[in-house]
Amino acid sequence: MLIILCIIFISLILLIGGNSSAKSLITISLNTLMLLSVIFFIYKGFNPLTVSIPACVLISIIAVFYQNGYNIKTKTAFISILIILAIMLPIVYLWGGMADIQGFTKEQFEITDSNGYSRNIGINMSLLQLSIIIMLVTGTIIDTAVAVSSALYQVHENNRELNRLQLFESGLNIGKDILGTTIQTIFFIFIAEYMNLIIQFMDGYSLYRIINSKSFAQETISIFSTCIGCTAIIPLTAFISSAMFSHTES
Repeated sequence: MLIILCIIFISLILLIGGNSSAKSLITISLNTLMLLSVIFFIYKGFNPLTVSIPACVLISIIAVFYQNGYNIKTKTAFISILIILAIMLPIVYLWGGMADIQGFTKEQFEITDSNGYSRNIGINMSLLQLSIIIMLVTGTIIDTAVAVSSALYQVHENNRELNRLQLFESGLNIGKDILGTTIQTIFFIFIAEYMNLIIQFMDGYSLYRIINSKSFAQETISIFSTCIGCTAIIPLTAFISSAMFSHTES
């Protein structure tokens, strides 16, 4: 069944999207190999963060430059992505340390020797959870940065008389249109993924217990981290793009 669904998906995306979609499939394949490499190195005992951070940069390079080409639009998007990652990393690290989010929660899995699991795997689960959040942030900010930069470039091309401030304001307006649907998409992805956990919470969990549960904390921090990163990159991309586009024009 999985093979059939995969064939249908690839056939439809090639039929509808053509060469551009073929490049998207290659991008997905390369990034999948990158993620598998991250899992392999973490399994071999490498620090999750020191593995994940370079991987996020390489994933961004593949997604931005290979799929969209090397030009001023993608350069501004990539610079914005690097800055947001640099800002979000200490913030996520602080949140994760304060909330002590790590490992599997008792609502999701019971890690016991009798179930066939080994509890001594030699991996810092706290750093692993932070790595997961950083990867989630990377995935959301890539699309937003490229969308804002590309749209603002078209505005610049069609309205050469606009100055840097006017371009920046146009970028903010573009970001406002993107932000609403992006935040809703992130929210519903997380809600749908953990629907069974939400149903379990409804069965005998008080509001106090839900708020203080590790499962709730993990997912809430993940949602807010991705939403904050996705929101913050809009004015940053608009600022950098307007500056670089205006500088190129002059």
